[in-house]
Amino acid sequence: MQVLKKKYPQFGQLHNGAFMQQDAEECWTQLLYTLSQSLKSSTSSGETSTVKALFGIELSSRVHCQESGEESLETESTFSLKCHISHEGLKAELEKNSPALGRSAIYLKESHISGLPRYLTIQFVRFFWKRESNQKAKILRKVDCPLQLDVYDFCSNDLRKKLEGPRKILRDEEGKKAGLKTDEKSSDS
Repeated sequence: MQVLKKKYPQFGQLHNGAFMQQDAEECWTQLLYTLSQSLKSSTSSGETSTVKALFGIELSSRVHCQESGEESLETESTFSLKCHISHEGLKAELEKNSPALGRSAIYLKESHISGLPRYLTIQFVRFFWKRESNQKAKILRKVDCPLQLDVYDFCSNDLRKKLEGPRKILRDEEGKKAGLKTDEKSSDS
């Protein structure tokens, strides 16, 4: 904790003799950034961060403006999966400049996971931007989180194909533990 407070003084702020509440996502981001700068490992393709290998998520996204019909495909790497609690799946609304319209417009960004890390970090996004009042607002509703999370439905088709074999092995193992019969021929191959 002392190192964290020294590197990022905001996490050591006191109010009435007690540490002030801090944003967990901001702390996690700072920790991962610091680790990624100090833990490097070389691979055949050059330098890759150990942190990226452990926590890096690859996303493929379709960004579409319904008003103008503009569409683009994007890929990005991130260290946490941002789930907007007001949207189904990995969808988000963006407001950005539309070259076709010559003004700001609303775009829908639909993402799929194209690469999973060993450890998956998920952030529930509880804030949104109120355009009418130009301010950030918190979504005040209960969010249930399962004890076991299956992200298969959020993956790209290519990643789903790669996951089919391991998923079958896992289902067969769980079936054996539960005393269910499994298809021995397909699990031996």
